[in-house]
Amino acid sequence: MMADIGKLLSEYENKAIAIYGLGTETERFLASYGEHFSVVGLLDGFREEGEIFGYPIIPLSDCLKKKVQIIVVVARPGSCKAIVKRIGDFCRENGIALFDVRGRNLLAVKDVAFDFSRLRGESRQVLMERIERADVVSFDLFDTLLTRKLLSYTDVFEIVDHHLREREVIIPDFPALRLYAEKELSKKSAPVLEAIYDFIIEKTSDISIDSSELVMMEYESDLMTIVPRRDVCGIVRSVAASGKKVVITTDTYYTESQIRKLLKQFDLDGIDNLFVSCKEGVSKTQSLFGRVRDVYPDAKILHIGDDEFADIEKASEYGFDTFRVYSGSDLFDHLGELGLENDIRTLSDRVRVGFFIASLFNSPFWFDVEGTRLSVENAFDVGYLFCAPLITDFLIWLNNKADEQGIDQILFCARDG
Repeated sequence: MMADIGKLLSEYENKAIAIYGLGTETERFLASYGEHFSVVGLLDGFREEGEIFGYPIIPLSDCLKKKVQIIVVVARPGSCKAIVKRIGDFCRENGIALFDVRGRNLLAVKDVAFDFSRLRGESRQVLMERIERADVVSFDLFDTLLTRKLLSYTDVFEIVDHHLREREVIIPDFPALRLYAEKELSKKSAPVLEAIYDFIIEKTSDISIDSSELVMMEYESDLMTIVPRRDVCGIVRSVAASGKKVVITTDTYYTESQIRKLLKQFDLDGIDNLFVSCKEGVSKTQSLFGRVRDVYPDAKILHIGDDEFADIEKASEYGFDTFRVYSGSDLFDHLGELGLENDIRTLSDRVRVGFFIASLFNSPFWFDVEGTRLSVENAFDVGYLFCAPLITDFLIWLNNKADEQGIDQILFCARDG
């Protein structure tokens, strides 16, 4: 369900409303709508008290005391998914409507589908025609050119936590603290990774590791999960070879040198310019596209990215032509997560699904043929996507049982061994 947010809120004119999110977008939202509706408090995944933008920060449980009837989530679509997992059941159980800032009903049940007939998207040919008309072609990086073999980039934090515990370094509730640090620092500017870990160390006492070690641990853990989106990377190489200017415009806490290393790893070193949020000190939702426009003031610029707000709406504000490529997780979500939503509980589940998405939805070009059905094209992919997870689980189980029972050797006598 999609509705105009102003019209939607008018239905709740005399009823209690809560806003989820404490970022600058919430500040702008409140400036537009706060005076006209009864906003009783702001919600956040990390803070439950205090005040910001002239409104109290409240715990989720206070929504019942204050008789909240609708929660509006002011966040990017990708972040909304995580927020729904966090508070969706609470809203359903207590009859509280949950919408995002664009008027989408976040509690709507998505039907499981196996084709893309209901999803509007453009073909590769349309993209190439748009590229032909541009002087400068800008690409988003993560989820556009590159993707992770994870369900969410925040899963990297749990992997880092695992490595820390192997070294007997315990940072209480590390994944949540890591995300909190990033969001807190992003309110003022776009932080580098070292600043994020300086913040974490400041909040944590008696740990035997410094921020530079933590930065390297996260960067190396992340590198192991990153794979190219082959079709999009191929387009980058062909555009660069044609002589057009190719730039990367990305929100990231990685430095320019770290990004260059990443691009070289995937043979993407024909890039003319990098516009990196943590270097420029501003994100795409702030004025990063303005920095691109300053460098190419009279050029026809096409920006290609996956985020409908940060990449499409914001780039358009600076006069860019835009083209949306769906991320793998967007495609997976559109298909109702193939009915797997309630089965994805652990990090292991999220890694497995991440491998599946990064492979099956590696290409965004599912719209070259109308109503394309989801398909697996060869025997290798059948083995990789469906058999390998089962075999891996069995072997891990077998190894653990052997350890428990003190078995040193296992003989596989049957052919299926």
